[in-house]
Amino acid sequence: MGNARLINNINTDVLPPLGDGQNTILFVTSANNLGVILDSKLTFRHHIARVTSRVNGVLYRRRQLPLLGTGRVNDTKLQRLANNGVRYIHNLPRDVFISRHRHGLGWLSVEDRRRLAVARIIYVAVSSEGPSFIRKLFTVFIPPRPSRHQDKHSLVIPSQRTDAYRSSLAVSGAYLWNSLPSSVTSSPSLPVFKDRLRSHILSLDPVLIPLIRRD
Repeated sequence: MGNARLINNINTDVLPPLGDGQNTILFVTSANNLGVILDSKLTFRHHIARVTSRVNGVLYRRRQLPLLGTGRVNDTKLQRLANNGVRYIHNLPRDVFISRHRHGLGWLSVEDRRRLAVARIIYVAVSSEGPSFIRKLFTVFIPPRPSRHQDKHSLVIPSQRTDAYRSSLAVSGAYLWNSLPSSVTSSPSLPVFKDRLRSHILSLDPVLIPLIRRD
């Protein structure tokens, strides 16, 4: 360890080996000591790179989990994980109500993130894009008589007899899609749809209603 300029001038290939004759100590540019990666120039570059990689990995995996139907208990655990991230960003104690801070960051709840993901899949399907097996799940409703009040983007709700099918994408997704305003479902492109849907979901949260009225 030492000055970066001096260390760069050291040629480890010509240095005599270190050891006791039986075991050789190798020259390395970094070493792990009690969980901290120390490099020869004390820049902590390797340690910061590892921490950054781990944090990015955790955030990416957390982002993918809400796409799954994980159940109420697991949803609560995931939401607490996201809440901890909000508290860390704003340096909040654990007993502070963080919903306003979460909305200030533009973060959706775990349940709302799942709705966003499902609605995105349906948008791609009704736009005649995406896999055919997904498109076959949804049918655009065509009224027997044209009406100016009829939403052109409504979906047919399949008849269902079991709770399992009622919770399927074909049924729950159609209910979700029909609950969205036409200004969202008629978006001209997927990026515009995602932006409009996110704004719509955030506007429905009761936490934001006092803020909206005050403005």
